[in-house]
Amino acid sequence: MGRHRNSECTSGGLYDGGVEAFLLRLARLLLGGGLSARDVETEVIAAGKALGYPDVQVAALPTGVFVGLSPDAPVQFSAAKSYIRFDQLSEFLSITARLRAGDLPADQACELLESAAAKRAPWSYGVANLGSILVGVGLVALLCPTWPTVAAGLIGSALVAGLATIAGRVKAMAEFLPVIAGFLVSYPILLAADAGWLDYPFRTIVAVLAILFPGSVFVTGLADLVAGHSSAGTARLAAALMQFTLFFVGIALAVMAAGHQLSELLDIAAPAWPLGIKLVGVILATIGIMVFCYCPLRHAASIIALSGVAGALQVYLGGEVSPALGGLVAALVASVGAQALARVGPPWHVTYLPAFMIVAPGSFAFMTASQVSGYSASPLVSAGSAFLGVAVGTLLGGAIKELEFSKTLARGVRRRRA
Repeated sequence: MGRHRNSECTSGGLYDGGVEAFLLRLARLLLGGGLSARDVETEVIAAGKALGYPDVQVAALPTGVFVGLSPDAPVQFSAAKSYIRFDQLSEFLSITARLRAGDLPADQACELLESAAAKRAPWSYGVANLGSILVGVGLVALLCPTWPTVAAGLIGSALVAGLATIAGRVKAMAEFLPVIAGFLVSYPILLAADAGWLDYPFRTIVAVLAILFPGSVFVTGLADLVAGHSSAGTARLAAALMQFTLFFVGIALAVMAAGHQLSELLDIAAPAWPLGIKLVGVILATIGIMVFCYCPLRHAASIIALSGVAGALQVYLGGEVSPALGGLVAALVASVGAQALARVGPPWHVTYLPAFMIVAPGSFAFMTASQVSGYSASPLVSAGSAFLGVAVGTLLGGAIKELEFSKTLARGVRRRRA
């Protein structure tokens, strides 16, 4: 590997400048794929060691990354892409895994990264947003599986899909999407409840809007904060709280327009539906997330199986014991299970992140907290405990993952030296 500056990949290898450019681009792409600051730094440092730079410096923020090849080398900054599809993320993580294992030359890694970053979407943006319909219907089946609520969930989710598609093309609307969606979804559901057409309006509203909730951002922020990434964690928490506030404003406006009181929506008493129906809801929601996030179809079986197991544990433990325990166990099982599956194929983030989006408070644990029958704490306390449970489970899973990273990297270094 050369030691003079060059800013591009070459057919013969990567020079210092090329390694720096490669790691910088890798970092911003992984950050745009939804990885936490800790995970981005872990992946980039491991890739740097595999390329012969054991002292790589990297600092990930929510909107960009700093990378340097050594403590004394100049540091470069790059803004993160706002959104990376999961099919691309799968290839990025496969590249880093092969680098750590010593199975991929540096020049080929650069070429593969360029190719994956330029890859066309397997389906259109509008089709991806249709996945929110499956998510909404699946979560209705999880929370309140009656025919009127399923119908309301189908119509409301179709509205959310349309609003999200428009917001993707109109920036001004994207900024106010939580308020707009919160009002336009909640108001007709509340009117239908007043007319006696459906029960459980709050559950239906939460199920329909869940795909837009920043629950995963909130828990990732907590995980970053606990791991010592105060800047990234605080920024993510602030952004998630602002999004939740905007949703609350939209729902509150609908409640006032319909002549209701907010306290009426916090009635969590409901019949106990069979676990099988709830599990069907989890699977439908998982398939919807796969469509929404462009998950690779070749990993569909792994993603659905892991999300189903984690979701079933969350439903059972969250209802029978507490939301906190359900969130902790589900997040831990999702992380460890994804690492086990990574040994036979799909990168761990690609199977873990959809499961995480199911067990994260915004898309699953929050709704588990809102549906618990017989649990003495208030819905807000239940939701808070679920947040913390998922965060702790995520941290424990991350610690196990870092140990596995270290073992894989050590084997790769020995293979390169041999």
